[in-house]
Amino acid sequence: MRHHRFKRGYKNVINEAIRLNQEGIDTQLAIETSGHAAFKENFFLDDGAYLAALIVAYALKNPLSKTLNDLKEPLESEEVRIKITNNDFKEYGENVIHEIHKKAEHAPYISFADSTFEGVRLNFDSEHGDGWLLVRMSLHDPILPCNLESRKQGGVETMKTWLKEALYDKTDLDLSVLEA
Repeated sequence: MRHHRFKRGYKNVINEAIRLNQEGIDTQLAIETSGHAAFKENFFLDDGAYLAALIVAYALKNPLSKTLNDLKEPLESEEVRIKITNNDFKEYGENVIHEIHKKAEHAPYISFADSTFEGVRLNFDSEHGDGWLLVRMSLHDPILPCNLESRKQGGVETMKTWLKEALYDKTDLDLSVLEA
């Protein structure tokens, strides 16, 4: 089994799964971070009832507690949603993401994720957050959703502080969500 990360949006992941299958790459499941899931065996329909039935059937045969206990969780995780007040929010947001990328290039403790299908995903070393930060554009709203995960106590705040400092001169962003 192989995990293929793709951009957010349930229709995006479903279309990507269909495309992969057409290229001969067996893809049985398309699942989006919000929980939308579509199975190849169900014609990639976004069907919550079908998913629920499969989970119940699985739980009857396998102890779910064991399955869930094996999953690794970050010590801290948070999503912040930075509002964009500029009228041309899509272009402004894309420029902000580009500037974050440029500033991260000059921080020796930050590396970039191998593949980013949207926005910018930064990895912070163990002394500067010990985790990752993804900044992307919302699909529909004038918002920059930022997802942060850390393997250590206080790591999310460390990464939020870096982000706030990187964006300090952006007057068309509501940075109050980055306050401790």
